[in-house]
Amino acid sequence: MDKVQVGLDLATSVTILAAAFTWWLNKRKERKAGVIDSARATIIENINQATNEMALSFNAFVNFAVSIERKIDRPARISEEYFLEKIRAGEIDYREINSLFTDNLKTMNAFYERASTLRYTIFPSLYSIGHQIDAIRLIKKEISDVLVSYNSSNSSYVYFAKEISDLLEKIAVTKKTSDNDVEIMKIVFSEYHQEISSIIKDSDYHIFLISYVEKEREYLLESMKSDERDKYTEDESDLLNDLAHRLVAAMINSPEDIIAIYLKRLSMQIQENRKQCKEFLVTLSAVSSKMQQRTETLSIEQAYKDLSSNDYLATEKEIR
Repeated sequence: MDKVQVGLDLATSVTILAAAFTWWLNKRKERKAGVIDSARATIIENINQATNEMALSFNAFVNFAVSIERKIDRPARISEEYFLEKIRAGEIDYREINSLFTDNLKTMNAFYERASTLRYTIFPSLYSIGHQIDAIRLIKKEISDVLVSYNSSNSSYVYFAKEISDLLEKIAVTKKTSDNDVEIMKIVFSEYHQEISSIIKDSDYHIFLISYVEKEREYLLESMKSDERDKYTEDESDLLNDLAHRLVAAMINSPEDIIAIYLKRLSMQIQENRKQCKEFLVTLSAVSSKMQQRTETLSIEQAYKDLSSNDYLATEKEIR
């Protein structure tokens, strides 16, 4: 009987120990889950705070962009003819528009810099809960897209308007010396050859100049590299020569044409810049949504796609 009692005592002890160990494991899991939930809540709070900060910066950028668009007063359908009428009527000063656009890019740069800085808050938070590389990659892509759009605005639009404006002023002075277009063109090419060459050889400007190229040779202009090149093929040299003469002739006889082309493209670029910045905000919102849903079935890409749609944030249609 003593042996049986000892056996029963041991069995009871083992049962009690097993129950205690199970209780300890469950408590540990609960504590761990609590820590994870707390960390997730902190991450969501960090992302939402970052989104709020970026939204304020975005609002400043958009307000500036809208003020420029009001001066352009563009219709729903953009056309060069519309801008030609406005320019000839003296209702649009492209120099003022370019100056405002330059200032607008400063607010876009501030948006980009803020977005880049926030990576050091958001990325560690996402890393801490693991398996969030898709979210990080998407955020990186959207930040990069904002930078690309910003750089394109600077290298193409701001600099082109400045160079064209300077050359137009010089041509206007030259036109006062003669009434003969052929004579004026000779003087312009003789005195301002470097300025003309700088414009036609810069591939960043080709989006404005392609209208002065025959349809069958557009591909050749589009295939050219930037002005870092020292040599051109015979076909490329012929194309650049023809382009230079057509551009200068247009600037002598109808300078409003090149300005209208610039303003049309600028109006489109303003919208593109705004869209790229908004897409970054939508990305942050998608990451926050993904964190809050706590489900493996919803991918970050799907959350981004859904929130970008017209049912939610309407990236393509709405300004804000």
